[in-house]
Amino acid sequence: MHKRTASQDTPATIAKIKDIKVNGNYYVLDANILERQDTLNQRSHPFEEYFAKAIIGDNTAQIPLILPDGFPISDLMPGIRIKVIGKALYIGD
Repeated sequence: MHKRTASQDTPATIAKIKDIKVNGNYYVLDANILERQDTLNQRSHPFEEYFAKAIIGDNTAQIPLILPDGFPISDLMPGIRIKVIGKALYIGD
């Protein structure tokens, strides 16, 4: 088993939201993985690792999110594209 280091690439994951569910304090995104990209010299983070391991079925992931108060949940409606790099979640194209 190899440890990932900061010098290795951390992939970015691009997905399209299929559905959003509420599970306790979490929003759970059910998303289609569209593509994974390599980004240079980014440290691996648990969120990205979880995202990679969350893939179920064919290119589908379920991602638990705790959103900050006042977060515009409408930004996460089905059909919206998201991108995950490390612990950062980017919304939109």
